[in-house]
This record gives sequence, structure tokens and C-alpha cells, in this order.
Amino acid sequence: EKKNIRLEFNYKTELPEKILSDSKRIKQALFNVLNNAVKFTAEGLVSMDIYYAKKNSTFTFVVKDTGKGISDKAKNEIFKIFSQENTNYNRDYSGTGLGLALTKKILNELDGDIKLDFSKKGEGSVFSLWFSVKEFEPTKKAEPELIENVVQKVLGKRLLVVDDAIENSRIFQRYLDGAGANVDVANSGKKALEMAKSRPYDLILLDIQMPELDGYQVLKRLREELNFERPVIALTAHAMEEQIKENLKAGFNGHISKPVTSNTLINSVSSFL
Repeated sequence: EKKNIRLEFNYKTELPEKILSDSKRIKQALFNVLNNAVKFTAEGLVSMDIYYAKKNSTFTFVVKDTGKGISDKAKNEIFKIFSQENTNYNRDYSGTGLGLALTKKILNELDGDIKLDFSKKGEGSVFSLWFSVKEFEPTKKAEPELIENVVQKVLGKRLLVVDDAIENSRIFQRYLDGAGANVDVANSGKKALEMAKSRPYDLILLDIQMPELDGYQVLKRLREELNFERPVIALTAHAMEEQIKENLKAGFNGHISKPVTSNTLINSVSSFL
């Protein structure tokens, strides 16, 4: 049956990226409440406002509809499991009581609950339901320590970082500058070749995926046209073993996966100097 109903979902607060909870039961509870709202609304609006309280890790959902509403007598029964054959309420709201009773049970098990905030015959209803979760906090990898004497190897070396994403180049530049290197940046393969032709670099960090000239093309021209024999390290977001082998086969001296921490970058660069 087609209905002239507008559905709205409104995020009222910032939400966590990931949570730890029972997704199956949460979906069932939300579906039951939304399903009832749509079922008993012939036309108008069904909306869900979504809130998250970080202080106590609690989600709250407020479901509003412009449906037929619930009688005062039925308000006392909707969260109870009852015999569907023996009540006048059930003839008007087939299955609602059972669905909301199950929803209440599910939410109680999730340290939550559901309540009827408002309902009036012919005007609609407002339900609030809430439950607690745990925010997912991924384990952070510890920053590796700098290898002994690594700074001495990097100190004073002239390095070129090539990446079309200039913000990436600046991050690498800041990391390596902090270790005492002299770092230039280029945001294209063409610019990198011009700079390598005019300045003697001890090592080049070269992004693989760039427009116009990609990392493989730049490397080929560095070796064949400029006779650049110093180390060239591939920079890429791809850390798959096959990709690394392909880079080494193409003539790169090594591989660094992005993103990378400061100490990991310095340790890796120093191993080629």
C-alpha cells in the first residue's frame, strides 16, 4: 500500500565513528518503532531525531509521527504482551503491543528503555528510546624509536620529496627537516626532473601515483636521462606485497607506505644513506 509519508532522519549531535554493541538487536528495536509509526500514519510525517551523549555513552532516538494516535486506554497496554484476539485495542493496532513489548525487552537488555512521550487521537505520537554502548577505541601503535646513529646519517643530506599532494610533501619535509636534513619538495614529476637536473640530491622520495608523469616514468627518466644513481624510494598508499615487489622490480631502491610516522620515515630514509 502506497502512502503519502515523508521520512526524516535528523542527527542532532555529533556521533561516534564506531561503537561496540549488539547491532542485530539495535536494528530490531529501531525497526519495530519505525515500522509502527509508518503503519499507523496514513499521510504526513514520520521522523527520527538521533542524539548521542558522550558523557554516559548513550544513544537516544525520538520517533515522531502524524498518525492516528493512541487512545488513553491503550497507552497503559502498549508495552505489555497480551492476547491479540481479546482486546479492542489490538483490532485497531494489530501487532503493535507485541512489537513494542519486544522492543522494551531488547532495550532493557542493552541498559536502555522506551517510553511514550505524547500521543493524542488524530494528532500522532512521540516515542523516545535509548540504550548504552561502548565507543570503539582502536589500539594505537606505539611510535618506533629512532635507530641508533640514525640522525647522524640524515644530518646535512640533501633530499627531494616528490608528491602531487603538497600537504603530504610538507609533512615529509617537516619530519626530515627535524632530523637535520636539507629538504626540497616538488609537486609534479616534471618539476622533480628539473630540480634533480640542477641540484645534487643524496636521495629522492617519489610518489607513484601522480598526473602527467607517474612515479615509474619519473624514475625511468632519472636513471636514463639524468644518470641519477642515488637511492630513489617509492611513496605509495599501497602496502601490498605484490605492489612492493613491482616497485623494486621497476628500479626503486625501497618502499615507504603512506601514511607514515616521523620516526619510521627517518629510520627508513637513513637506511639508504
